[in-house]
Amino acid sequence: MQINLKHCISSILLTGLLTTTACSSATPASTGDSSVTSTPSPRMQATKIKGGPLEVGALWPEGSDNFKAVQRVGDNLTKQFPGTQLTYTFSNTKARPQLELRWKSGDPLDVDNIFNGANTSSYHWVEEGQLKNLTDTLKTTKRSDYDGKTWEDSIMPLFRSFAQLKGQYYAVPDQAIVLGLYYNKKMFDQYGLKPPATWDDLIQVSAALKAKGVDPIAVTGTNNGYMGMWWDYLLEREVGTQAVMDVAWGNKKAADNPGFLRAAKKLEQLVGDGDFLKGFEGTDFTAAQTEFFRGKAGMILMGSWLVGEMKQSIPADFQIGIVPFPTVPGGQGDQKGVFGTVFQWSAADKSKNPELAVEYLRTLTSKEEQTTRAKDLGFISPYEGVPTPASIPGLDSMLKDAANASLTYYYYGIIFDKQRADAWYLPVTHLYFKSVKAEQMVQEIDTNLTRLRGQ
Repeated sequence: MQINLKHCISSILLTGLLTTTACSSATPASTGDSSVTSTPSPRMQATKIKGGPLEVGALWPEGSDNFKAVQRVGDNLTKQFPGTQLTYTFSNTKARPQLELRWKSGDPLDVDNIFNGANTSSYHWVEEGQLKNLTDTLKTTKRSDYDGKTWEDSIMPLFRSFAQLKGQYYAVPDQAIVLGLYYNKKMFDQYGLKPPATWDDLIQVSAALKAKGVDPIAVTGTNNGYMGMWWDYLLEREVGTQAVMDVAWGNKKAADNPGFLRAAKKLEQLVGDGDFLKGFEGTDFTAAQTEFFRGKAGMILMGSWLVGEMKQSIPADFQIGIVPFPTVPGGQGDQKGVFGTVFQWSAADKSKNPELAVEYLRTLTSKEEQTTRAKDLGFISPYEGVPTPASIPGLDSMLKDAANASLTYYYYGIIFDKQRADAWYLPVTHLYFKSVKAEQMVQEIDTNLTRLRGQ
């Protein structure tokens, strides 16, 4: 069975982003949901929207700068619509199983990050009628903060498909994410190093950092997905996304494609050379990020949420840079491909106050709020005319260098169910922990997937 990536992974061009970064694409048909009404002008909204209880998902822990940004949106609604009472419920990975039980039992959050058009495992929420169809709202709402464009047109074309299923909108984008190789710019300048552009560059830079007593790469050993980012990006360069899906979802074997073993051997080289953070095996992801900002490691492969998430832990004099994942000369995959996605929010179709839920989404995506988040938290906005965050030097260059590259949904494991993710990443963890060699890791992945197909 071969999975067509157009249905499994959204492969879209970064070119659209580059033409609007100063600061992608099906055309949705009109919705058949008669319950969806367009959001009128702000003056009319004030008479239609009523205050009341509203429960909103929060991806970040209470007290963090990112959480305060979520609160700020709610505070604006509270001031504008008397009687509004916001409840913020933690909705990140560990909380998802319990929240999804609530959705299934008819007690959903009013606003939640539960759908992504590039992730087929989220489609059932639409098919079950759980999410409000926002198509008419996005196509008819005029936004003065975006020069009178409709809500839909204020979204960069590059990111619209992430909010759609079959041409209908069931979410609104909030934050674009790209995964890149961050480096300690001040440290690199001090030692006369250039950020790695190729795999050989990475090996040489790692050796130079070790000679200075610095661990080259920060990584956590307590999260399979974060360790798997290196494996997945190597596969992107060595074999490409379709070859990965043919193994992960189809009937092909990794051992039959030499590129898988080449990628595994490169990862094995980093482990064997001692290029990862000392003690990473017992270091969680927050601590690993902290070690990077403390100067204990020179580089970290991470999503563009890094700066905002760690803002309170970043020394005032820390200088950060970002470059694309190194190319692998001779690799048969995509040498410019970028892993990324969009964080976005949906409104529950069974919300007790659907108009207020939609107004929360509109306020969240206002140009003022998006600009503030880019400036203060390092968010990459998917909206037209919002500047790229200045707190991530090199991001513009990274995106320009990646022109015409595919933006592949996050990293491969995110689209897997838990069983498939375990089959894929546990062997990678074993390689990191030196309990298997590269050849054994590839064989273990094949064995796990074969067993999974037989269930």
